[in-house]
Amino acid sequence: MNLEDVFLNNPASSVRELESVIQDVYQLVQREYPQIDMSLAIDQSLFLRPEHERE
Repeated sequence: MNLEDVFLNNPASSVRELESVIQDVYQLVQREYPQIDMSLAIDQSLFLRPEHERE
């Protein structure tokens, strides 16, 4: 599934898909650049999610 499909054909899942992309980017950065502390960015992005959407 590409982002164009998500945004144009299924906007209800857009936020979920973007969150998945962001998590993938965090994992990539942590794997490729272990010296970079991503914990603050991860914590802040989780804090910004709507309360009922947090897992």
